[in-house]
Amino acid sequence: LALRWTNEARFAAAQETAKASGNEEEIGRREYLQYAFMNAGDVERGKSLFNNKERAQCDKCHMINGMDKSGPNLDGIADKYSWEQLLRQVLYPSETITRGFEQVKIRTHNGKVLAGRMERSNEIQVKLVDAEGKVNSVNRSDIEEISESTVSFMPSDLQKSLTIVEFADLMAYVKTLQLSKHDGFTDGGKKVAIGNLLR
Repeated sequence: LALRWTNEARFAAAQETAKASGNEEEIGRREYLQYAFMNAGDVERGKSLFNNKERAQCDKCHMINGMDKSGPNLDGIADKYSWEQLLRQVLYPSETITRGFEQVKIRTHNGKVLAGRMERSNEIQVKLVDAEGKVNSVNRSDIEEISESTVSFMPSDLQKSLTIVEFADLMAYVKTLQLSKHDGFTDGGKKVAIGNLLR
């Protein structure tokens, strides 16, 4: 109970700071962060939102298992970050960008601009994976400039497309994304679960 009071006081102080700045988007993010942190969402509703291609659109850039898209694979994401850090990863995506998933922009000699995650680069060609998951290949000889952006592919205004309760539901699902567990066998042939060895 004392910890809850401490968190409420901490969030309240942060919200007052946001209100003093007059930044409506920041005020909104703070409200969503606090609500999701303090209230348990519905995992099943959150999973449905995650896979909804018209609402949260998370699976557009992320997979739970399988090859990376423009965003990193999310299997085990809940093992890597604390609950508050997870929330900030979604509400403040440019705050910390996973190495290898920076947004790279290419301008060609004919003025064409491409953006994406650099999948492969060599002396002949550069391959970018865009936000739609499409791979674009550009010959080095056609490139005028390559630059790396400090802005994440992930939208920084997710709170605008979801209600505060829906955001809590979505994050409740993300919180379940721990590294997969597999079955193994002891010397005696007994089946046992192999847990996460990276914790």
